[in-house]
Amino acid sequence: MVYLIGGPPRCGKSSLANVLLQKNKVPYLATDIVVNMLKNVAPELGVTPKKSFSENAEIFFPYLEQFVELARYDENNYCVEGCVIMPKQVTELSKKYKVRAVFLGFSKLKVEEIMKYMGSNKWMEGKSKKEQRNIKDSIIERSMTVKNECEKYGYRYFDMAEGFEKQLEKAYQYLVEN
Repeated sequence: MVYLIGGPPRCGKSSLANVLLQKNKVPYLATDIVVNMLKNVAPELGVTPKKSFSENAEIFFPYLEQFVELARYDENNYCVEGCVIMPKQVTELSKKYKVRAVFLGFSKLKVEEIMKYMGSNKWMEGKSKKEQRNIKDSIIERSMTVKNECEKYGYRYFDMAEGFEKQLEKAYQYLVEN
């Protein structure tokens, strides 16, 4: 089984993947690493932060599909999480492969919450208040895009604004029980 976790930045994708790792020993791949690798090593592929998540998801899709294809020959479960996983791509994958997917996002968010759950990567520090507000607004806007696409394609969306820890547990239960 390949578990897929999608959503905008800072919404808990890695946290959910870590829960799956700790509770079920399911290793995970963070697509941020692969996307940045492609951006730096093969810029001709066009993966760039300047493109929308949907555009980058389309560009990244062949790599995601190849991972799922190869993983099916292994008896282990895997998890792939990242901003480039969108419901449209999961729909295409589910036509050929056995996958389970959830999507996370925020209907509302405060800059202080981003700072609180930032982890060891202190990427928001040093940004101006305006830049921080723009990032927060972008996360909410991208969350709504993901939520709308989930509704269109029939995938489960968890609004992390409704209690981060509670929603994280609900998303985990949904992944492992469905």
